[in-house]
Amino acid sequence: MLGGEGAAQIHLHPSGQDLAACLDRIAAAGTLAAFTKGFYRLEQVADELLVADLRMGLTPNYVFRFAVARWSAEGFQPIAPRRVPSARRVEGDFAWLTANLGGTASPRPAEVNPTVAPSMAQADALLPATPPRSC
Repeated sequence: MLGGEGAAQIHLHPSGQDLAACLDRIAAAGTLAAFTKGFYRLEQVADELLVADLRMGLTPNYVFRFAVARWSAEGFQPIAPRRVPSARRVEGDFAWLTANLGGTASPRPAEVNPTVAPSMAQADALLPATPPRSC
């Protein structure tokens, strides 16, 4: 809208759909995913399964991220949901925001090695396939 006249770049980030089976087995994960109306990310960080609400924050620092399960020999086991804090400010974000608001399209410095798609129609084909994990 304010980023200049050129074509927009679409940056792709993994959404963790290889972990989607966990939504049925881990109640808190399913509840959080439903609350986000489909705008969520699943990720494994160390031995925990996290669910992030993508509607508030910038990749990878979302305001609402919750640990909902812990990995064991039997797969992910539910835990009491715990909010996982994330950084609120990333160096370079303010300059990136003001440049784009001023009409100068510039990449966000925190976008580390993103996959860039020329269109949403080609986006899914560009993301690498990951093997499914067990819940």
